[in-house]
Amino acid sequence: MKRFLLAAVIPPVVVGLLLVLLLPASLFSPGVIIALIFVLLFYIVMVWFPTQAPGREASTVYSGSYELLVWPYFVAAVIIAAIALVPVISWKWILAADIVTLGLFISIAMSAKSTSERDAALTTENKAAVADLRRMALHVQNVAAQETDPVLKKRARQVAEQISMSPFKGVPGSASTEWELQLAVDGLASAASRGESGATLEKISRLIDQRNRIVKTER
Repeated sequence: MKRFLLAAVIPPVVVGLLLVLLLPASLFSPGVIIALIFVLLFYIVMVWFPTQAPGREASTVYSGSYELLVWPYFVAAVIIAAIALVPVISWKWILAADIVTLGLFISIAMSAKSTSERDAALTTENKAAVADLRRMALHVQNVAAQETDPVLKKRARQVAEQISMSPFKGVPGSASTEWELQLAVDGLASAASRGESGATLEKISRLIDQRNRIVKTER
């Protein structure tokens, strides 16, 4: 908390005092004051959120990458504050621009937080299932490396690539991902029907079903 106060309070106070001392009072119009308040708000958000990172969980919303998420909106607030210095621009336009910027930031932040909370809420069982799927992908890659039939080799690699795509990255359970996975499996089954024993396909099918159950659970 002490470190947060030092980072979040002292710099704005110092900058504010410098602005008051160096800039003429005529520049501090209502629009400029409103814009500076929003600049301060985004600055505090940038300093505060990284301090909320959970102990061992990788978190999108509280990691260093989240600071990068805030940066564009902080820069936008600074630009709006600079525009507010133009006397002919009404404070109402400045307030509207800051509110739009804040609304965009909140919508992006809530989306990132939702993804982060879903990742953190994975049960031990599902985490183990994801690990099984990754091992499964490695197994299929090994099958592909040993296969002499070029068609089967290509299909096996496609399946390995699709299985290794974690359902918790990007858009989980998206129709395109599931369709591509099913297409790869069908192609592998078709090629394998010419000589594959079927044991590998059975294991692949079982683990793909497991992957699909995880996707449905975490939607």
